[in-house]
Parts: sequence; C-alpha cells; structure tokens
Amino acid sequence: MSRFIQKSQVPIDFLMGRVVKLSSVGLDRKSCAQVRVRRNEYNSYLHQFYAKSEDFWAFDGQGGARLGDLVLIRQMTEPLTRKVQHQVERTVFKHGNIVDPITKRRVVQDEFVDESLAKKALIEKVLLGDKKTPAAPEDEQEALGFDEEHEAQLERLHNLRLSDSSPSSSSSR
Repeated sequence: MSRFIQKSQVPIDFLMGRVVKLSSVGLDRKSCAQVRVRRNEYNSYLHQFYAKSEDFWAFDGQGGARLGDLVLIRQMTEPLTRKVQHQVERTVFKHGNIVDPITKRRVVQDEFVDESLAKKALIEKVLLGDKKTPAAPEDEQEALGFDEEHEAQLERLHNLRLSDSSPSSSSSR
C-alpha cells in the first residue's frame, strides 16, 4: 500500500505549525520549540489526500513562542544541532487570544468582547434599575417565584423606557 502514497513535492523552507513542546538545548540553554506541522500526502490508488503530522524542532531566538501558539518556521542555513534545523520566524496567532481578522476585534466563544461587555452593562442597568450597588447575596434576597421576578423585570424595563423617552418628548415641544 505504501507504493501508492506520494510525499509532497513542496520544499520545506517555510512551514506553519503549532507549538507542542518547549525545551532548551546545549550548555547555553538556548530555547527551542517542538512544532507540529500538518502536511498532505496523496494516495494515488484512492486519489485522495490525507493529512500527516510531522514534528520539527525549531530554535526560538526571541523566546516568544508559548505552548499552543501557531508559528511560522523556516529552515536554517546552519543547523543548531542535528535535530534543531529550523528557526521560529514569527508567532502568527497566540493561543487563547482570538482576533477576528476582518474587524480586528477580540472574540470569546462566538461573540465580540466589546459587544458582550455592552450587553452585560445593559442587563445590569435593567436589573438594578437606578441603583448602582451590586445585587444582594442569595441568602438575603427575598425568594420570589419566576413569574413575580419576571413581572418585576418587565416593570423596571418599562420604567427605564419611559425615563429615556420623556426628555426627548419635552425637548421637541
């Protein structure tokens, strides 16, 4: 079956992969990163590409790569050691810091951070009303049923809408 598998003909000067391990090499303790790169292999019998992961050790001169980061590595002209033959060129994406490439805004799960903060502020304003104090702990709150709590929230929202619309109507007169 291996005679049907063809390795990629693309040179491996520049590769993009994810940092899976951090270590240091030599007496000088130079920082290195193990980068896992996914490459495609073509199976000529099935006429289909299959992903195959390869690990490369790369010298991290700036020490900026962290576990889980997506980095760009390139082959060194003079290898550091027999195993470390690549160098981290730059960090493309930091792990856990997702930024939408079009709007350049930070994303958490499926929402922009600034939108979720605005929603949270609006909800606190509706729930707390004019009070700026945080809600009382659960043991101090009166145990209301769902319907009573819902009615109270609707009343606060109605009062808030009335207070927002009243200045605009008085200024138009």
